[in-house]
Amino acid sequence: MVQKIMYLTKNDHWDNRQFFHQMEAIDRKLIHTAQNYARQLEEKEQELTRSYRKEIERIHETNY
Repeated sequence: MVQKIMYLTKNDHWDNRQFFHQMEAIDRKLIHTAQNYARQLEEKEQELTRSYRKEIERIHETNY
């Protein structure tokens, strides 16, 4: 992102609209990436919770 800002601002006649469009695109990409990562973490949490519960059930069954 910093490199893009430097590239866009190094020219004396840089376009404000182009800069803001670039920033908006970067913002959308960051949000999308964060949402995907959060979804992956939630899926992993659910998977581990299922495994944990199955293991607890198995332990209880062997103790009785």
